[in-house]
Amino acid sequence: MQGAFTMVIGQILERNLWRYPHKEAMCFENTRLSFLSSADRIYRLANALCNLGLKKGDPVAFLLPHNMIEAQEIIFALGVTGMPIVPINARFSSTEIAHLVSRCKVKGLIYHHSLSGLLESVRPSLKNVQIFVAIGQPTSLEDYDYEKLLLQSPPTPPDVSVKESDIAALIHTSGTTGMPKEVIWTHKSWLAGVRDIIITFQLTDRDILLMFTPYFHIPFFWFNLAVSYMGGCLVFIRRPDPHLILEAIEKHKVTVVSHFVPTTLIRVLDFPDLDRYDVSSVRYYMYGGAPMPFGILERAVPKMGNRFIQLYGFTELAGCAAALTPEEHIIDGTEKERRRLLSCGREMPSSDIRIVDERGRVVGPGVEGELIYRGDNLMKGYWRNPAETKAVLKDGWFHTGDVGFMDEDRYIYISGRKKDIIISGGENITPKQVEDVICKHPSVEMAAVIGIPDPKWGEAVKAVVVLKKGKQATEEEIIQLCKDNLASYKVPKSVDFVPSLPTTHTGKIKKWELRERYTKKAGHKPL
Repeated sequence: MQGAFTMVIGQILERNLWRYPHKEAMCFENTRLSFLSSADRIYRLANALCNLGLKKGDPVAFLLPHNMIEAQEIIFALGVTGMPIVPINARFSSTEIAHLVSRCKVKGLIYHHSLSGLLESVRPSLKNVQIFVAIGQPTSLEDYDYEKLLLQSPPTPPDVSVKESDIAALIHTSGTTGMPKEVIWTHKSWLAGVRDIIITFQLTDRDILLMFTPYFHIPFFWFNLAVSYMGGCLVFIRRPDPHLILEAIEKHKVTVVSHFVPTTLIRVLDFPDLDRYDVSSVRYYMYGGAPMPFGILERAVPKMGNRFIQLYGFTELAGCAAALTPEEHIIDGTEKERRRLLSCGREMPSSDIRIVDERGRVVGPGVEGELIYRGDNLMKGYWRNPAETKAVLKDGWFHTGDVGFMDEDRYIYISGRKKDIIISGGENITPKQVEDVICKHPSVEMAAVIGIPDPKWGEAVKAVVVLKKGKQATEEEIIQLCKDNLASYKVPKSVDFVPSLPTTHTGKIKKWELRERYTKKAGHKPL
């Protein structure tokens, strides 16, 4: 009897080399690479990193201004060498970058020359980093030039043995306590999530993926790999601009688009030349990462076709947990069919989802509880954080902190989050991190940060602040303080000053009460 099927990321390169050597693998602006030429560059990069002294198990980070072919080359090269990838959000402040690199014990850092100013401001604190590689002009004489390294290295697979249980990625996420964490993906969990995507989207070698989700977000990792796995082509654009999106779809005959959040979809729907572009090649428009208001879908489906698919997941799983397919996007259906648009769909092929009460007992249809998950694509745990890992992984089940229910047909509805994470424009924001910054202001006594419904961002960051007796502060001061210390998407859109915050008898802030208050004040009406 043969053993179970195993595979690692590097084998995707090998398979496509002999199956589709001259087929287009990746495109970015005027650059097009076949599987043969892309494998040549990837193997050269892998050998270069090994020759510089980095070894299997050494985390390597990368910092880029936007999506580009080099991002995918780095991901594959690190997969081949067994070095965990550590993507850095290009919108992070220098303080956030330093903390991330330090926590992950990063040994190598690949950066784009356009971000040299940001890098130089943080370089002195990057004590663990041994090797710096620049895409473009290096900022230091000690840094290596990306393209020169490729020219100096052999285009053959490096002599590194990688197992499916090896760590493939350390992906940054927000935490329940407000402290950032890194999720551990292994080759096995990553590729398990990839296969789920292949099955759900029925991907083939004829698929062409337009990827405008930023390289530091999880769809970039599992969706790109899923299309590459099948021998399809990846198309990258610099930013989610309506003109760039529509132009790329028409030019490359894109079949799958990843992925829309409310803000991006609104911009495309409002684009005056939308009807002039041929988008008939698209099979799926993927969306997720932020609540999608019904009104936007009501506009999008008639205008762009019933080709939308919603994906629900979390960083702790390399892939998705549930999907709402195009066939289930019924805008003019029955009340039951329309209500399903408020759900995140049903389980992916290899997902196992349950809704449980506080004692861990499975509840019936329509009864709220915590969503728990298990599957082969689940993380190994949190990097160097056994306490947090133990708190959420119990008997093989991941306790998501999401509160919701299943209906009688197993459609999953998310009604709240234990973790209080705000999702604004597709970005996850931990309120405590923003609150900690606000409380640095000498006039601030207390602060509560919440997400309130917003038609453009899905949720908008709102700060509610109590000042110290006799002290003063302005909304502009609080916002500027946050701008100086946080990534831009974490900065509150508005600040209210109140005499006190509602609290429980134990002194905990009743955030649900604040959300309810400001949701009503904003005049938000649910479907």
